[in-house]
Formats: sequence, C-alpha cells, structure tokens
Amino acid sequence: AALNGRGVALDTMGLHAKAQAAYRTLLAREPENAPVKNNLGLSLVLSHRFDEAISLLEPLLQAKMPAGGST
Repeated sequence: AALNGRGVALDTMGLHAKAQAAYRTLLAREPENAPVKNNLGLSLVLSHRFDEAISLLEPLLQAKMPAGGST
C-alpha cells in the first residue's frame, strides 16, 4: 500500500517514471492488484505512453464488463 501511495504522490509531482517504478515494484509482488494497475495506466497516459496504457487497462475493462456487454 505504501508503494501505491508513493506512486500517486510522485505522479502528482510530475515524476511519472519514478511513479511507474513504484507501481511496477508493487505489481511484481501483487500482480493482480487492479487499483495499482489502474494507477500505473493513468501514469502511463500522463507520460504519453498511450499504447502501453491501453494494453494494461483494456484487460481491466474487459474483466468488469458483463458477457456480451458493450461500453
């Protein structure tokens, strides 16, 4: 939890690469942590790494959609 908070703080300061490192460190320990994946995705968007953000966030969206659903 502390690494997630650190990542959010770093993103707020515009230090996206450091924030992403914090999120990735936590995800190495907790690979299914959806809130941290979401925060990493947002951080990637903030650093204009859109393709990487989409590939990370799209599975989260699919997991939340009902079968046969659409957005």
